[in-house]
Amino acid sequence: MIRAFMQQIMKTRIFRPRVAICIPTNATEVEVMAVGDAAQNVGARKPVYIIEEPLAAAIGCGIDVSKPNGNLIIDIGGGTADIAVISLGSKVISKSVKLGGYNMSERIKKYIQRTHNIIMGDKMIENLKYCIADCNEDSPNEVFVAKGRNLLNGLPQVCRITRGELVPVVQGYAEQLYRAVKEVLENTPPELTSDIYSNGAIMTGGGSTLAGLAPYLEKNLGFPVRVADNPVECVAIGAGTCFKYQDCLGDGFSTLDSYMDKRY
Repeated sequence: MIRAFMQQIMKTRIFRPRVAICIPTNATEVEVMAVGDAAQNVGARKPVYIIEEPLAAAIGCGIDVSKPNGNLIIDIGGGTADIAVISLGSKVISKSVKLGGYNMSERIKKYIQRTHNIIMGDKMIENLKYCIADCNEDSPNEVFVAKGRNLLNGLPQVCRITRGELVPVVQGYAEQLYRAVKEVLENTPPELTSDIYSNGAIMTGGGSTLAGLAPYLEKNLGFPVRVADNPVECVAIGAGTCFKYQDCLGDGFSTLDSYMDKRY
């Protein structure tokens, strides 16, 4: 009912907002058209705009993207991690990998099944991940009491998972993310690399809150890596405020039609 009411409002002349849709860097034509059609169907003003998540994240965390400085953004969402170098309102180089929060949860889930013969629900895995999952092997070895189903007899079971036993699992994920970031940096123009070394990298998205992840990347990359002040909402904030930079935005921001023309 609320959705129908909003559709009716947006179709009136009183309220027809401009809309910028966030997409991962490697979104397919089908995925882009699907979200574009959804926006138009609820009455968004044409043209509908497309903005890639790293660029939206940079705007949302307070970076002045119009400046010629190089900024490294690591946006870790649920499905993908988008890594991009932003300068002069454009995406200079980017990479999207399937290393989002769901990937980390799946690694933990498989580890517990393999070592404890217990299968757990997604909610329990998420609670466990945010309570004790940590990249830092020197963190206090806390215990999480988890509940699931025994794979051998099918009965409910409780088991105790320690932080220490999850460290190798989490570090395996962090190592793959580091390699993806390194690959982006290897293809970044030298003049922007020096900016990144001075300014550091900014992490956004829910996955960036994983304990010890930012320090792990900082240690391996050799320059500062910090988590944005409001990492979960950075992309949404950037999508809502990107139009104030519209005149200076380049690659990574366009109308839906021009985006599809470039893809084809």
